[in-house]
Amino acid sequence: MITTQHLRQIRSLVSMTKETFNNTYVPFLNAFNDHLQDQERIDIAIHRAVRALKIRRAYMLPVGTDAETCYREQEVWTYGVFVYAMFWDYIISNEACEANQAFIAHVIPDMAKHWMERHAKLLALFDVNEESKNVNKPHILRDIVVRANPELKRDLTQTALPEPVEAEKPEEVAAPKPMQAVNLSASWVEDFISWLGREIRQGELVPNLQNGIVHRVKAGWWLQMPAILEAYKNKEDEAELGLQSLMANVFIDDLSNANHLLKNEESKSHMHGFYYGAWANQSTLWGLIIKSESLPELNEFPVNGNLKAAFSIL
Repeated sequence: MITTQHLRQIRSLVSMTKETFNNTYVPFLNAFNDHLQDQERIDIAIHRAVRALKIRRAYMLPVGTDAETCYREQEVWTYGVFVYAMFWDYIISNEACEANQAFIAHVIPDMAKHWMERHAKLLALFDVNEESKNVNKPHILRDIVVRANPELKRDLTQTALPEPVEAEKPEEVAAPKPMQAVNLSASWVEDFISWLGREIRQGELVPNLQNGIVHRVKAGWWLQMPAILEAYKNKEDEAELGLQSLMANVFIDDLSNANHLLKNEESKSHMHGFYYGAWANQSTLWGLIIKSESLPELNEFPVNGNLKAAFSIL
């Protein structure tokens, strides 16, 4: 049975109108429930999908496109993450792929199918075949779901395809590797913290605006993702650090390893959700919190009392 609590959880994590939600997520969940008729498996699937949605905002999707495209397609790719997480057991199953593909096609509502069919890159990720289970092949939806649910790695270990064995080649003397211009992980973290403090102090990043990407909260500074990453990557001197190669997962991991990020104790991730005004009328925004001690020179800025923590049960 799909409960009101299930719908509230998911609704708080996606940015779309209530009408679109009711035409895409709700019929999907109802069809999934009708087909499965197993409350424990339904709860597990929803729990898995909610965790994936909580970190989805840290990714620029589709991969390799500009910020404008990512913004324009954010709703359909968020839906893709949700659906992929819900279908996990069927996508990585060793059972007949045709039956699993038919089930997936049956559960996704027509409006959502037409929506997804306009995005070939997304649709291709739902092709249930042996190759799609190969952990050695890049697959962004699978990677997001597994990062949010680390226990799923065991499923991939069981179904991973072995890499093809190549014929032996005569031993060759390897050419010297070119020197790396920059050790990105070692150099960008403190540069980012300095840049962030400077941008806020100089008014380039104005804090606490309703549509802003930087807000003062009790625990430190909340930064909307992935907008803050894009702003940093597009700074004037980015060429010095090669920031265009900086991906969201590296961005989060390196900041965490340097002890700059506050962990969300509910979700056990570094993503924190906030919203303005009445929860029922707002979309939740997700981002990172930089600890106050990382930017002590900014402690005089007031906390944004209009920003409220999002509903969460994880």
